[in-house]
Amino acid sequence: MNDNDEILEFLIRKVEETGIGAGITLCLNGSILTGNLIKSRVYYDKMIEMYDFDNSQLTAKNQEEIDKWSDYHAEYVDLITELKKKDNQQNLKYIHLENVTFRNVHSNILTQAIVWRGRLSSIDGFSIGISTNSIL
Repeated sequence: MNDNDEILEFLIRKVEETGIGAGITLCLNGSILTGNLIKSRVYYDKMIEMYDFDNSQLTAKNQEEIDKWSDYHAEYVDLITELKKKDNQQNLKYIHLENVTFRNVHSNILTQAIVWRGRLSSIDGFSIGISTNSIL
């Protein structure tokens, strides 16, 4: 059974097809999330970029720690690559945003993130555009 909002699913499908996103405000369990819709492929590419690293900047105490981090990074890139392939083959289950602001209305904590991924079935409501009142 698909509990996703048909209109939101349509918008996400068009973003996946065209790469053209829009600002959006989401409601999740009473919390407000704002950002720009992006293709899942863009999300995965940004996730890899964010975790790309330069060994010279690591604070590891020895080469063994650097090697472990390099192995971890390689596994991470492989995982993201597999998820990217899997998402392209399945029905829409997730929504991807960039330039995200998340406000937990229960604790009034404001958090920002470069990218965000959420399950479509978890979204309670949405509006097209970013409400400036929701981030104050």
